[in-house]
Amino acid sequence: MEEERNGMEEKPFEKQHTGVVVWVKEKEIGGALVGVYGFVRVDNLKMDDIFLHYKELEPWRTSFKTIKQGMRVKFYIKKNEKGFVAKDAEPLPGGDYA
Repeated sequence: MEEERNGMEEKPFEKQHTGVVVWVKEKEIGGALVGVYGFVRVDNLKMDDIFLHYKELEPWRTSFKTIKQGMRVKFYIKKNEKGFVAKDAEPLPGGDYA
């Protein structure tokens, strides 16, 4: 069914989830190496890792502007034309990065 993926219905997309960043693509921006996008392994859901862009990190406009492998995040899952993505993500304490 289009509405399900590995037993997951649309309703789980309405709540926040947590996960850990498992892979990051870094890019040099203004002389600094920045994690610009990566993939998050979702806690407690059987699904593929989902895409996360650094601009989806809630405080990215202030001091937190990079994604690091091992960092824990909370986020909403949305679906776009390419698949599932993390939206409105927030860094959490814990993980290898914290």
